[in-house]
Amino acid sequence: MQAIQKVNSYLRVLERFLMAFTVGGMAILLIANVFSRVVLNDSISFAEELGSICMIASVYFGCPYCVRKCKHVRMSALMDLIPPRYSKYYAVFIDLITAAVYLFLAYNVGRYCISAYGLGSTTVALRVPRWICILPVVIGCLFTGLQYLLLVVMNLTDRKHYWIGTERQFGEPDSD
Repeated sequence: MQAIQKVNSYLRVLERFLMAFTVGGMAILLIANVFSRVVLNDSISFAEELGSICMIASVYFGCPYCVRKCKHVRMSALMDLIPPRYSKYYAVFIDLITAAVYLFLAYNVGRYCISAYGLGSTTVALRVPRWICILPVVIGCLFTGLQYLLLVVMNLTDRKHYWIGTERQFGEPDSD
C-alpha cells in the first residue's frame, strides 16, 4: 500500500504541474488577446488555436485529478440495490472496466499520434506538429487509466476501507 501511495504522490505532482501550466498559459494568452483586441485593435492570430489546444490539454490533464479526488461521475445506481458487503466488489469491477477503457483509449490515441507524426501534419496558425497537440490526450487517458488501476489495487488490498478515489474513502466528507 505504501508503494501505491508513493506512485500516486509522483503522479499528483506531475498532474498539478501540467494543470497549472495549461490553465495558467491559457489564462495569460486569452487575457493578452482581449487586451490586444480592445486596446490595440488587433487580435493575436494564434490565440484561438493555442487556447483550444490548452483547453483540450487541461481537460485531459484534469481527468486523473477528478478520479483521485472522487470528482468524477460514479455509477452508483446499482450500488443502492446491492447489499453493502458486495458494493466494494461492484465498485472494483466498474473501476477495472473504466481503467481498461481509458488505457484502450490511450493506446488508440497514441497510435493516432504516431500516425500524425508520420504524416508531418501541422496546425494552421502556429505550424506546430499536430502530434504535439494530440499528446496531452494520450497522457491524460494514460494517467486516468493508472488512477483507476491504483483505485482497484487499493480496494483489493485494503480490507478495512472502501476507496472511492485514490485520496478519498467512502463516507469521508468532500474536502474540496
